[in-house]
Amino acid sequence: METREIEKKLENYRDILIDLKNKLDLDNKINRLSELDNITSKSDFWSSSNTKEILEEQKNLRNLISKYRDVEDKVLFMCEMIELELSESDLDSLINDLNDIDGKIDELKLTTFLN
Repeated sequence: METREIEKKLENYRDILIDLKNKLDLDNKINRLSELDNITSKSDFWSSSNTKEILEEQKNLRNLISKYRDVEDKVLFMCEMIELELSESDLDSLINDLNDIDGKIDELKLTTFLN
């Protein structure tokens, strides 16, 4: 795979991530996670009747946001790396990382169907 092909693939990933962010309603999920963090930090939280549900929702939101941000960070890092003059082994490493990102993006896409 040539450098230009990698650049195109990374550009496509950025577009996919923007689309996924909207479909996952990620900004609202981040706000909701913040609300849940505030709720769980209150001293009377552990005596409430819905503690388990709140903790489960908090965990699920945290996992989803983390998965999205991990992929986004990798794509941004790879975009920066591709601008450098890379050796053949560095390019091979980037190609392997692209395959990893493909799988993670597929997981995020699946999540949009399950939500």
